[in-house]
Amino acid sequence: MAISANMAERPALIVSPGRSMTLSGLVWLAPALILFAVFYVAPLARMILVGLNWPTMSLENYRQLISDDIYAAVFVVTLKIAAYVTVGSLIVGYPIAYYLSKLNGAGLALALAFVLLPFWTSVLVRNYAWLVLLGRQGIVNSLLLGLGVIDQPLSLMFNTTAVVIGMTYVLIPFMILSLFSVMRTIAPVHLRASASLGATRLQTFWRIFFPLSLPGMYAGSLLVFITAIGFYITPALLGGGRVPMIAVLIEAQVRGVLNFGIGSALGTLLLIIVLGIYYVFDRLLGVEQLFSRGH
Repeated sequence: MAISANMAERPALIVSPGRSMTLSGLVWLAPALILFAVFYVAPLARMILVGLNWPTMSLENYRQLISDDIYAAVFVVTLKIAAYVTVGSLIVGYPIAYYLSKLNGAGLALALAFVLLPFWTSVLVRNYAWLVLLGRQGIVNSLLLGLGVIDQPLSLMFNTTAVVIGMTYVLIPFMILSLFSVMRTIAPVHLRASASLGATRLQTFWRIFFPLSLPGMYAGSLLVFITAIGFYITPALLGGGRVPMIAVLIEAQVRGVLNFGIGSALGTLLLIIVLGIYYVFDRLLGVEQLFSRGH
């Protein structure tokens, strides 16, 4: 009886189901969190510290970036090219996504395979393909010369046009898939109701379908624009060093002149710009709601 009384006096150690599930989830996530910390957080922290001239911790690199107009010009060019790529991806990708949203069965599977096909090919290979197409002796110039449209080869490579075309081609699947995921959720009953009220197909599209597809446009534009800002391979190959973008400039500072401080400061500013764009999108449109549409 005494033993029973002592046991009754001791508080029972009860672990709530929610706490148990939380601890179990952390155990399962531990390997991923360790990899994330080692291969992403640690290098990112090192980049920020190098940009601040660690261990002295000064803003000298950032003062140099502000005082030299060339860095501001590169940031402006990068943002312009990212905007061109985003608009181009939207113009080309919207009709494709609209067509995909109307398909079903084997036709849809085949069409999606063509959209996803670029993901199965190396970015480097895809960019070299554009060198073959747009070069002075490339397919495009040869065709135009053969048809008599031009008298001499056009300068289609190593300029902003080539960079925009190449980046649009690489990033357009992100736009198409974002649009498609939203368009697929638009209930056909809304379109039929519009038609039953006397609206033409064009009126139904502009007044019903297009407004309902806007979340896909916003999500796709965010993905493409942010990715385009930090693009390196395409500007380096198709731009030939003549189209200054932030990633190309960072590579030149780090590998060319071994100026790790300026390169790290540029990388930190690029990170701040990306986070700022994401924050603005989130405040204005709600990023979580954008990417949850269609799921």
